[in-house]
Amino acid sequence: MHCPSEGVLVITLPGRADVGTFARISLDGIEWHSFSVAGTSFSKQTDESEIHLIIGAIGDWTKNLIRQVEKGNLPKRLWVRRVKPPGFMFSIALSTKRLGSNTNNRRDLVN
Repeated sequence: MHCPSEGVLVITLPGRADVGTFARISLDGIEWHSFSVAGTSFSKQTDESEIHLIIGAIGDWTKNLIRQVEKGNLPKRLWVRRVKPPGFMFSIALSTKRLGSNTNNRRDLVN
């Protein structure tokens, strides 16, 4: 985990994944954040494949994480959920009900 420039964090994790898939990380095991795999490589030192997440200081969570790493305060623990295939955020089944209105200007669920 390092900051190559101000406001940017690169996290390197062991494993294999295709560029564009997602990994979810957490500092506490409760609040999770998804990031796209920006690159992959093979480490000759460890003889393992690695994935790279590039994180920009966009929201409060990422700004705080990057600020702490820039100060040299690396997280004591980093949880990582399995890398998901592209499009996993949109794979939720849609409900068959839709919102409509009747002549009394009430909103009811319509099948």
